[in-house]
Amino acid sequence: MKHTVKICARSFKSRRWLLMFIIACIASVNILLLLFQTPAAHTSRVQGLSVSPGGSLMIDIQGLLAPAGAPINDLSKHPIVNNGKVKYLINPKDLCFRGPIELLVAVSSHAMNLERRKRTRESFNVGPQRDAKLRLVFFVSVYTHLEGFQHKIQTESDRYGDIVQIKAVESYKNLTLKSIAILYWSSRHCAQARYILKQDDDVKVDTFNVIRALRQRSMKFDHFIVGNSKLLVESPIRDELSKYYTSKEDFADSYYPIFVHGPGYAFPRATGALLYQASLRTSYFWLEDVYITGLCAAKAGVPVFFDSQFVLHEQWGNEM
Repeated sequence: MKHTVKICARSFKSRRWLLMFIIACIASVNILLLLFQTPAAHTSRVQGLSVSPGGSLMIDIQGLLAPAGAPINDLSKHPIVNNGKVKYLINPKDLCFRGPIELLVAVSSHAMNLERRKRTRESFNVGPQRDAKLRLVFFVSVYTHLEGFQHKIQTESDRYGDIVQIKAVESYKNLTLKSIAILYWSSRHCAQARYILKQDDDVKVDTFNVIRALRQRSMKFDHFIVGNSKLLVESPIRDELSKYYTSKEDFADSYYPIFVHGPGYAFPRATGALLYQASLRTSYFWLEDVYITGLCAAKAGVPVFFDSQFVLHEQWGNEM
């Protein structure tokens, strides 16, 4: 007995393992609840669990962490804390005017990465006489360290018509501003789009699998975010030498909310509009994936899903 207690004590020294244990307990309780429901109730969802027509048990991770059918939070009850005004230097307002769009691919790109944008265009079936249900748009900021560089951005925009440039300086800590701009621009200038894929310019995404994952979630949810993550629970990095160093002044909690990683995630366009409204009411945080898919999603009550089909080929841009 003493040996067992010692093993358990070691296991729970880490808060992360404790949280995983709690999640497993919740899952077990939900399974028991499902098994003891009446036959008529077996078609309904129980805390993220459901039964398929074939009788197999389906589990949604987010449902184990929060009620899967929870109503969207009433954002009007929360005060506005951010200006949220997006100002443009370049804005192709007519990019989405041609017919219905299944997926708007919004790429967060550093202004200097002209070659990455070129290769990204070549990798997508977009443009005249190609897949008309896809649109590709790049979001860049202002690069101030090279005189005359703005002329290159303007020339690229004139040629391809797919550049949105916001009035902000290119900086790693300004990436959140680009993501907010994606939410704002897509809701105002691309209402024809059914879904939005936000991705970085150094990753390659299989849009077929992305659309399939989005369609599957849309069968059960009006609002959601789908993506992937290497860890279920992550903590702020307190090492001052790290690129991702986060002080307690920036983020006081010991753990981030559940979120998906920033190289790529997707959501319905209507969810993007909701997340933008949440961003007006959520204090700014410089890690864009934590901010948009974690803090803003939690504020709006939007469930976040990890999906194995959502495969990102990272560092693809470095192979150019």
